[in-house]
Amino acid sequence: PSPAPRKAAVPAAALADGAVDVAFRCPEDAPPPPRLAAFALPSWLTADAFDRPRDVSFMLTHASGEPTYGSALQLCEAADGSSGAPSGVGAPRQARLSALVLLSRWPMYELFKTLLHHLHAQRDVLWPVGGGGAALRALLGRASRVLGGCSQELSWLTRHPLWLPTPLAPLFKALRWEAADAAYLLAALLTDQKVILHTHALPSLFCASCAARALLAPLEFSGVFIPLLPAHLMSHDEARTLLHDCSTPYLIGVDSTLLAELGPPPAAAVIVDLDAGVVQRPPQMGWFDARRPPFAALCAELAGCMGGTARRPFRQVGAHAACLRFVVDALNVRHHGFLAASKAPADAEARARLALVARYAADVRQRCVHGGLDAAALAALDSAAHVAE
Repeated sequence: PSPAPRKAAVPAAALADGAVDVAFRCPEDAPPPPRLAAFALPSWLTADAFDRPRDVSFMLTHASGEPTYGSALQLCEAADGSSGAPSGVGAPRQARLSALVLLSRWPMYELFKTLLHHLHAQRDVLWPVGGGGAALRALLGRASRVLGGCSQELSWLTRHPLWLPTPLAPLFKALRWEAADAAYLLAALLTDQKVILHTHALPSLFCASCAARALLAPLEFSGVFIPLLPAHLMSHDEARTLLHDCSTPYLIGVDSTLLAELGPPPAAAVIVDLDAGVVQRPPQMGWFDARRPPFAALCAELAGCMGGTARRPFRQVGAHAACLRFVVDALNVRHHGFLAASKAPADAEARARLALVARYAADVRQRCVHGGLDAAALAALDSAAHVAE
C-alpha cells in the first residue's frame, strides 16, 4: 500500500484457492480446506501491518456441521523483500503476504497462539521450513501426541457448558465496561434476535463474538453463528442477503469496512460497534429496561465485576457467574424464577402447558404403580418425565 490511503484492500483474486501457494503442510498429505486464505490472510492492509505479525483466530464449518478451529499468524513484507513498510514517492505498491496456520478439532486458541509465536520466535531454526521442515515436523508431532494423549480430558473440557475458549474481557472492554449493554446483549441472544458485531480490529472481533455466545451458558446458541465473516469469503450480494434475509436468528462478526460497503445494516438487528462501544437497539426490543427486574439485579452484579484499571481489574469469573445465574433463573419457570412470576400472556401459557405435562406425568406414574411396574421401570419413567420437563 502507498502512504496516502490509510487502508488498502487485498484483491479477492489474491486470496482464491488457486492463487495461494501452500509451502508446507503437516501431515504432508493434508489438503487445505477450501477458502482457507479468506480466513488466514488479511483482507485489508495498513502501514503497521509491516511492523509485526498479527494473530487471527477463526472457525470453519464443514457441510456436515462439524467445526474446525483455526489460528493464524499473519506476516506482511514489501514485495522487494524489505521488512519495513514502503514509503516515499514511487514506493512499491505491492506486498507479499504469508501465514502460519494451525488447524485443530479442539478450540484451544490461547495454546495455539502461544505455539505459533514460539515458531515465529525460532523462525531461523524452524521457519521458513528448509530441507523438508524436519525440525518443524518434529515439534508439531510432539504437540500432536500430547493433545492426542489428552483427548478424553479435552473432550470433556471443551464440551462443558462453562468452557470459555476465548476470554470475556475483549467483549466487555469494547462495551466500555457498561453492565447495561452487556445485559442487553445477553437478552437479545436469549430472545432470538439477530446480532451483528463489527470492528476494524479483526483479532478482537472473533474473541468478542465467542464471548457473546458464551454468555448464554448453560444454553447453546441455536442460530447461525459466524464469529468472523471475512470480506472475500462470499460476494457482497451474498453477504447482504445473509444479513438482511436470513430467516433464523444469527450472531455474526463482520469487518466494519465490509459492513459499510454492504449499505445500511438491517433495521431489525442489534448492531454492536466494538470500536465506538455503541449498541444500536432495534425497536422490537423496547421492552428491555436495565433499571427494572429482572435485569436490574443482573446489571448490579455485572457492574461489580467491571474493571479497566490496575486497581480494579475485570473479574471474568464473576461476570460469567452473573450471566449463568441469570440464565438459570430464567429457566426456573416452576418455582422461584422471574418467569414464574411474569404476567405476560406468553409466559402464562407456557406455565399452563408445563403444569399440564406435570399432571400427565403424575397420572401415568400412578397408573404404573397400580399396574405393578418394578422399581427400575419407575425410575426410567421419572427420568423421562424430568427430561420432558
